[in-house]
Amino acid sequence: MFAYSDRAGDVLRARLVSAREDRIVAHPSAANSVDRFPRQREIRPVKALAIDFGEKRVGLAISDVEGRFAMPWKSLERRSDRQVIRELIALAKEESVELIVIGEPRRLDGAAGEQAQRVAGFSRKLASSIGLPIETVNESLTSREAEERLRAAGLNPRQRRQQIDSVAAQILLQEVLDRRRRPA
Repeated sequence: MFAYSDRAGDVLRARLVSAREDRIVAHPSAANSVDRFPRQREIRPVKALAIDFGEKRVGLAISDVEGRFAMPWKSLERRSDRQVIRELIALAKEESVELIVIGEPRRLDGAAGEQAQRVAGFSRKLASSIGLPIETVNESLTSREAEERLRAAGLNPRQRRQQIDSVAAQILLQEVLDRRRRPA
């Protein structure tokens, strides 16, 4: 059993107060005491849509309304940026999406290549049209991970090709959802 003097308790309270001055709460038993179990960073859950942008197909994944689980959703055939943006706006409204996540292709050394610049341009166009917050996330190796998951699930190459983009988007989205729930 660990015991400490009241002075040590005062020092502990002082450290807690100086570290988190905004966490002082009023308890019925002690006025202006320090919350000994400070709450973690509270982030309001949001329904999110993830986009794995490609020149031929755009993979989509969507979260549950509580922002906990990402699910592969669908792939859009891409004919133009304008066409994809129109479809994304309609889908976001239909599904009450509050956050857009876009995979940003980076090289393994972290540098932005030509495709990353292409995705950044698409992101700017989408942001000016959709009116929702957009978060980009490094998508390095997500397609490879998606391929491995689909292969492990026993899908043949044709089935994998049809689903790889939405599964890659799911991986991106789950990463963002998990990061948002972690304490600060």
